[in-house]
Order: sequence, then C-alpha cells, then structure tokens
Amino acid sequence: MDTYHFFADRSVEQHHKSDFTFVFTVILLLGLGLFTQYFCTQNYAYRLFHDSFYFVQTPVDIVYDGNYLSWSASEYASEY
Repeated sequence: MDTYHFFADRSVEQHHKSDFTFVFTVILLLGLGLFTQYFCTQNYAYRLFHDSFYFVQTPVDIVYDGNYLSWSASEYASEY
C-alpha cells in the first residue's frame, strides 16, 4: 500500500490512457459475459422458446436502449 501515489495534476494524455483502459475493460467484460451466457443457456432457451438467443437478446437490448437514452438525454441537455 506504500507504493500507491495519487497525483491530482496528471496530464491530459494520462487521463485519456486510463479512460481507454476503463472502456476497453468494460467492453471486454460485457462481451465475455454475453458469450458465457449464450453458451450456457442456448440449449435451454431453444427447448423452451425455440430461440437460442432468448436469454442474450434482453441484455443486449437493455445496453442498446441505455446507450440510446443517454445519447438522447445529452442531445436534449445540449439544446438548453
């Protein structure tokens, strides 16, 4: 714990590097989660709903809807 140093006056380039790392990590974990969910539930979903993507389709729709709503909210906020 002694090796951790917090510098509030980091350069912009260092902030962008950490932003890229964070976004990459979130996308990677989301992809791995959907991949795992699909392969673990495809047989069950196909037996019950005749659609092997049934349990993957809902989380993808939620992520898409959330992105769309955040984008539309930012557009609405920028008008005022």
